[in-house]
Amino acid sequence: MAQIDLPTVPAHPVPTYNQPATASSNKAKSDQLAELEKWAAELGYNKCVLETGKKQPEAIALYKRSGYKIIPNYGQYIGIENSVCFEKAIR
Repeated sequence: MAQIDLPTVPAHPVPTYNQPATASSNKAKSDQLAELEKWAAELGYNKCVLETGKKQPEAIALYKRSGYKIIPNYGQYIGIENSVCFEKAIR
């Protein structure tokens, strides 16, 4: 089991349907994620952790591009083969 230094905020961006990815939609998604990270930092959190599915390559690419690193599945995602968990220090 991975040890997580607290405080940590689970970041769960709200899933939305989007048209096929374009440069402007990718920028909007990156901006939305950056705002969530900023908000978490303002609340005193040190890092964000999040989860997506293996069949979500666009999400995986966004998180990697945004500086998130893959970590062992945490919490309710432990043992879930389809889950990919990420972490990023925000402070």
